[in-house]
Parts: sequence; structure tokens; C-alpha cells
Amino acid sequence: MANSTSTMHKIHSKPFSIDDFSHDHMTPETLAFMETVVGRLEAIRLKYMEEKNKEDWYDLIQLLPSSYNQMRTCTMNYETLINIYYARKAHKLEGGTPSAAGSNPFPMQRS
Repeated sequence: MANSTSTMHKIHSKPFSIDDFSHDHMTPETLAFMETVVGRLEAIRLKYMEEKNKEDWYDLIQLLPSSYNQMRTCTMNYETLINIYYARKAHKLEGGTPSAAGSNPFPMQRS
């Protein structure tokens, strides 16, 4: 089972900051532009909070970059977790590779 934070209901509930977005592989020029986007999103959010204008809310939703990070909680069993680990063990994207300390990332697993 998986649950995620609703963009529609929560997008205006807290101030935007650069840390709300994935930006670890951006060049300095792109990061500077992203900070401009984040600043604009925050200005729109403040305006929406003050006036409750639906047009501002739509601006927030439609301007929001795909790099916006939202919380997602998952419930799974150990077997599913092991399958995910081995399926993504050699993934080419850094974020897609599970990190595990030691040689056996699953201490409960029987050899």
C-alpha cells in the first residue's frame, strides 16, 4: 500500500525553499534559475494565502517543477523489499540505487 501527500490540498501549506526540490545534479547556472522559480512560487503562494484566488492556486499547480519532492509512505513485506533491492542494485541513476551498509543489507534474510 502506498500513500502520498496531496498536491491539491497541501501545496500552499508551507513556504517553498530550494530544498523542497531535487537539485543535487544541477549546474550553478541552472540552480540560479531554479532559485528564481522557487522565489516566484513562494510569491504566488503568499498571494494565494492572502486572497484565496483560484487563479493563483492554478498558477502554483501548473508552475510546479517535476523536481518537487513530496512525501510518499509505502507499506510492504520483506520479500517485496528484497525484490526491489535486487531489481535496482545496478540501476544507472544514483537515486535509484539502494544504499546498504555492509555485505548483507538484509540481516533477517536466510542464506
